[in-house]
Amino acid sequence: MPLPIQQIVTFAGDPFCGNPAFVLTLDAPRPDSMLQALCRQLQESVLAVLWREEKAVRLGYFTPDSRHSGPGHSTHAAAWVALNRLQPDAAAIDLMLEGGGRRLARRENGRIAVDWPAMPFEDADAIAELTECLGRAPRETLDSSFGVIAVFDSDLEVAALVPDLAKVARLKSDTVIVTSPARDADFAIRVFAPKLGLPEDPVCGTAHRILVPLWAERLARRELVSHQLSPRGGKLYCRLDGGTVTISGEATLFIDGTVALPG
Repeated sequence: MPLPIQQIVTFAGDPFCGNPAFVLTLDAPRPDSMLQALCRQLQESVLAVLWREEKAVRLGYFTPDSRHSGPGHSTHAAAWVALNRLQPDAAAIDLMLEGGGRRLARRENGRIAVDWPAMPFEDADAIAELTECLGRAPRETLDSSFGVIAVFDSDLEVAALVPDLAKVARLKSDTVIVTSPARDADFAIRVFAPKLGLPEDPVCGTAHRILVPLWAERLARRELVSHQLSPRGGKLYCRLDGGTVTISGEATLFIDGTVALPG
């Protein structure tokens, strides 16, 4: 039986902006190897997979050769599918993750919102090496388990960066997050991860788990809007509540079809 698959463009209303992600809905469990093969067939770095298990909706993530812990844009796309196709009458839904975790997703002000645990950061002395990689000196640098952070004074500086990706790939960190205050938002962001096969992330939800607590403290408010200044661009509406970061944004259905997996 053909299985439904959608490509959802996340964090943008224009289908040629934001960050697209494929979501497959299963009718029964499938071997990891088959889902990894489908990810390769789609030429995607990550495939989100939903399936029902008793009364729960399960969510898993597959790369071309393994499982994945779950990127922000794929989770946002899966939340759209769960709320619009699996439980269209629900205002909110718990997406149960493998290993016992969960992501609460809901409709909020016409957008899809997902709750995430905040990620800690700390001061770091990386100005010299990041200046060499980015071609411009940041005002300060920080570090986190997700990547190193370069803070600039303006979004004009962030937008003008032309990083040396070969040098970025030689850094100890897998990811370089660049951020600043923004003129048309609360903060701007770009994310570079050539070591992971992603020269520039179109829109990075995970980095907001670090930047929302950072800018909430510096701007003295809990609700923030960010602009991702990648070529595709994106807009994220964020809220900090204790240790929880809620990330919301528009989500746009782009491809709506089926796949016929081997029986």
